[in-house]
Amino acid sequence: MTIGRVAGVAVCMVWARMAAAQTPPTGASPTPPPGPTSPALPPLPPPDEASSPALPPLPPPAPDEGAGAPATGDTLPRVDSVQPGPPHHDADTTDDADAPSATATAPPSPWATQPLVLEAQFGLGTPLGLAGIAMDYSPVPILGLNLGVGLGLGGVQYAFASRLRVVRAGRRKQVALYLSGGVSGGAFNTEYETLVPVDGSQGGESPVAHYHWDAAYWTNLEAGVEIRVRQHLSLRPFAGAAFLLNPSAGTAVIGQYGEVPAPADRWIPCMGIAIGYAARPGW
Repeated sequence: MTIGRVAGVAVCMVWARMAAAQTPPTGASPTPPPGPTSPALPPLPPPDEASSPALPPLPPPAPDEGAGAPATGDTLPRVDSVQPGPPHHDADTTDDADAPSATATAPPSPWATQPLVLEAQFGLGTPLGLAGIAMDYSPVPILGLNLGVGLGLGGVQYAFASRLRVVRAGRRKQVALYLSGGVSGGAFNTEYETLVPVDGSQGGESPVAHYHWDAAYWTNLEAGVEIRVRQHLSLRPFAGAAFLLNPSAGTAVIGQYGEVPAPADRWIPCMGIAIGYAARPGW
């Protein structure tokens, strides 16, 4: 037993010496493993702040280079530095007094502001005969309606007509070319003596040969010019023709010597002028 312990102690001491010989001292670099020899790199010198050159500061960005960058607090304008300007007005708003309006540049039509006209008509072969009076009303500027009564060579005449103002011109569109169509009726004779009774009879003791209608009905077609002069004066010269609607209703009147009347014409020309006073509704 003693020899075995001595041998174990001796083995431990030898092992401890061998382990101490293989362990590097503290602070020493480890020995590289055996292998191919490579050139050793020189060690890097320690950084020296005094010997390294300082980099120059970066210049500030140009105005166009920083356009996409968000603005900082130093580049935003101050509220109190903004100069007050004139208030902005939209031309489409209704409260803008300077905005042009259609009513300021285009005066209203005189047939819209003064649709009523009291007319006196004079002419030959007109729907109202030699002279008459009529009331004219325009519900819209393009349309006129006329109703009147007059006196012709055959007697009292009644007429109604409508006018279409096909062309209107002038600064206030106070001149209009129109086409008209209507109907009329009254006593009618194809021939007349110097003095003809108002009732349309043949008259006198020596009548001339003619045809007589107690009520002849006509359709009237005419064209003319309608003019509004100044504020209340209306002028309307016209010309046209009247076409007989009931020719068979005429009665032949034999002349004083037994003359037979010639066949009656189915139409007669007409021309005349109407002078009127224009007013608003209610006068």
